[in-house]
Amino acid sequence: MRIIDYCNSLNVPIGTSHRGDCPLCGGVHSFGVTNTGLKLLWNCFRPDCRASGQKTAGLHEDSFNAPSGKDKDSLLIINDLAEPPSWVNLERSTEALDYLKRNGCWEFYLSTLSRFKYDLKQNRIVFKVWYMNRLVDAVGRNIDKVPNKGLPKWTRYGHSNVPFVTSLFKFRQAVIVEDAASACAVEKVDRAGVALLGTTLLSSHLKVLKENFDSVTVCLDKDASRKSLDMASELMVHLPTEIRILEKDLKMLTKEELQGVLK
Repeated sequence: MRIIDYCNSLNVPIGTSHRGDCPLCGGVHSFGVTNTGLKLLWNCFRPDCRASGQKTAGLHEDSFNAPSGKDKDSLLIINDLAEPPSWVNLERSTEALDYLKRNGCWEFYLSTLSRFKYDLKQNRIVFKVWYMNRLVDAVGRNIDKVPNKGLPKWTRYGHSNVPFVTSLFKFRQAVIVEDAASACAVEKVDRAGVALLGTTLLSSHLKVLKENFDSVTVCLDKDASRKSLDMASELMVHLPTEIRILEKDLKMLTKEELQGVLK
């Protein structure tokens, strides 16, 4: 049986992925198939197996070439970031502490106090972006009780293109989320949270993921489901990848609910 016929026989629902044994090399649980709705993509994650390809609507040929895309070897832009005088200890703001407690960040905050600051000038919680033991960037979450329409909810302080990663060397499984608070919440279930700080997967993000993790789960909000599918399509060529379309904001989930979503 051709690989494309095998993939078709799995009847993978749109927006989901399947993991199983590879029909080409026999690798146990090494073969992944994702149905994006526009494409059916497959890949074996064993380095000595060449089972990788895609089928687009209207095409039927078997392909052993990974999908082409943007340059996957783009260099990381890493600039050291100096902390401005307006950054103080987070304990200076009761509102900031309350935000962390309400948004699933409290456990991560208590274990890594140095990753957080409070920006007195902008009334923001500062989530520091570290990479290879260097402070390279930071993102700030505005916590005004009455939102200022002239100020964005999130702002980035530096100019690096590194994602916000909660634990670079602690876990081998990563969960891709949109914002830093959601990434912190993921730590409760012993996985690294990786915040893209948006819904676009950059080449620099891909480089960090490939070099530091063994598998990833794309976990974006329901209104970004199209982005989730496209992202998973690109990621699965490089890493074992799963998708979770959220019905509820990940930051609002309990530890037990998170475990259920990510099991």
